[in-house]
Amino acid sequence: MSSPVPMSSEPPMQPPLPATQSDVNQLSVRVSALEARFPATSWFFGPSFLKRAFAVWGHWFVIQIILAIIIWVLVFGCALVFGLSLSRFNPQ
Repeated sequence: MSSPVPMSSEPPMQPPLPATQSDVNQLSVRVSALEARFPATSWFFGPSFLKRAFAVWGHWFVIQIILAIIIWVLVFGCALVFGLSLSRFNPQ
């Protein structure tokens, strides 16, 4: 009887894919396009932690207002529809 093969907990090593110069050039072009698309004048990319924190908080605050208005309109609309439909069944 043969001895069991020891099991390894590490995944098998695969050789890295060679990066060609054209791949590097393409990535460089894509990074340049992203840097042009998002200017450094935005508060999100500023060096000050306080500016970045207020930029994130401001966006979060605006989306919360938008969501609250949408939810309020839906709840008010449902209450209005169900309230009117229930008033028909109120015997007086």
